[in-house]
Amino acid sequence: MTAVLLLTLGQFVAAMLLVTAFLLIARQVTGDFYQSGALLLLVFVLTAFALIGAVWGAFVRPWWVYMFASSALAALTLFLTFALVDWLIAGTTAKLGPAGTVFLLPILVFIFTYPLGGIAQWLIGLAKR
Repeated sequence: MTAVLLLTLGQFVAAMLLVTAFLLIARQVTGDFYQSGALLLLVFVLTAFALIGAVWGAFVRPWWVYMFASSALAALTLFLTFALVDWLIAGTTAKLGPAGTVFLLPILVFIFTYPLGGIAQWLIGLAKR
């Protein structure tokens, strides 16, 4: 179980480093790009993290520990990402307004794909018998 928790912690650190580096680079391009295009790209980056984690979770045992630990760290990643977005250029989150609901996509992908890891493990177990 400790190995699973260390794995999720490593994934969290890697995700936050990549998000931070991406946002810092996007900020250097221009403020307008940062407040529009970069945030849309960030949604796809976070969605990719959710999909990669779901596929990875299909091969981690126990999958339910991975799912719960990843869920907590995914929520922390999203919270820290919003804080980082607004810290780099103040008012960015307010400028998003209702368009900020696009950040629900990674959350929905996460919620629907992670339990599939358990189903995949169950099917793999059936296939091995």
